[in-house]
Amino acid sequence: MQKSIHVPARRFFTLLFKTGRVREGHDGGSGRVFYCPSFDGDRYHGFHSPSNRWPPSHETTRCTSSCRPSTNNRNPQPGTWATDAVMWGTTGPFYPIKIVNGYTDSNNPPRKGSMFRMSKLKNRAIVADVMSSVTRIKPAHQKGINVLYANGGASWVHYDAFKKQLEMDVNMFAPEQDWVHDQIWNNLDHGGQIY
Repeated sequence: MQKSIHVPARRFFTLLFKTGRVREGHDGGSGRVFYCPSFDGDRYHGFHSPSNRWPPSHETTRCTSSCRPSTNNRNPQPGTWATDAVMWGTTGPFYPIKIVNGYTDSNNPPRKGSMFRMSKLKNRAIVADVMSSVTRIKPAHQKGINVLYANGGASWVHYDAFKKQLEMDVNMFAPEQDWVHDQIWNNLDHGGQIY
């Protein structure tokens, strides 16, 4: 069994290209839609910046969005895990991987998981400007992020709604800190701090 991690949206690109839903093209093709113009020139997330080369088939490419990785950790505290989390591999398999209690199953390849249904998510946040750390927010919007909700609505959410979580003294990229990401997404559902 392997611990899950909340995976940045860049790995979702792989599936979109494999299925032909997004085309690369020398100028970005239809994939350019995944890049917010506010990040232009940013070394981590800017379109075709020196550390983030396009197209994705050549290297790992980061987009400027984060996708919700789980939904049912309603009171995320240290040591808690969502049981419905979905993760994507960097090199395959190219489908959502089933996560149970914070672990992928030990099958090789892992069993397929199911993406969340919009009808289940209703008014919950599903996609937002990248917000995995303070360093990812400050180069672009600085004071907050744009959030898309499953009901089709979108809103601007001020940095104060998730500031506490981003400024914790924890490694946001460590699997054992997934509960922090769950807190952020639940805060985005409410448009403000609830923890």
